[in-house]
Amino acid sequence: MYPKLLENGVLQCDYENYQAWPDLRALGSKRIGGLWQAHFLKEALCNDDLSCAAWRAPIPPEILKLLQRFPECHIELAEMAQAMPEYFLASAARNPAMTLLAATYWCYRQTQKNPSITERISMWGNHDLDQLLSFARFPYSKSFIKTLSKIPIEHAYTYQIQGLRELWAISSKRRLL
Repeated sequence: MYPKLLENGVLQCDYENYQAWPDLRALGSKRIGGLWQAHFLKEALCNDDLSCAAWRAPIPPEILKLLQRFPECHIELAEMAQAMPEYFLASAARNPAMTLLAATYWCYRQTQKNPSITERISMWGNHDLDQLLSFARFPYSKSFIKTLSKIPIEHAYTYQIQGLRELWAISSKRRLL
């Protein structure tokens, strides 16, 4: 990866471009399974290169530290952090896996379209945790949320959350979690 900061504040990493904060988003990237395939964003957030450092300078430090610790879905998490920074910080500190689930709730359903940022802000701001879990077709119980909270931020992957939901449906496995 050879990052290059363009004149308009866009960071170019190989074949991907990233708009700068406070409007951080992937430009020209593809969605697969409803999620952005931003392959180089993790490196852009963590790289010591001067171009990357200049590009991420406007990101608030506490949000940047959390984004750097998540292993995937950085665009979706950044969109949540830009739209609702207090919600993102509180949620990620309390339950990182639940934060990832909230930032990517539509990928756990078989939907025809991805929600717009306005629809996602409405979901995050107007729905309780049980409604969000229900919408994403997850079981709502305190024990499920407690099990989600056991997943450390460095291991919060969408496939692990999906696997936890599948294991939760088997009562003999549920007791072991």
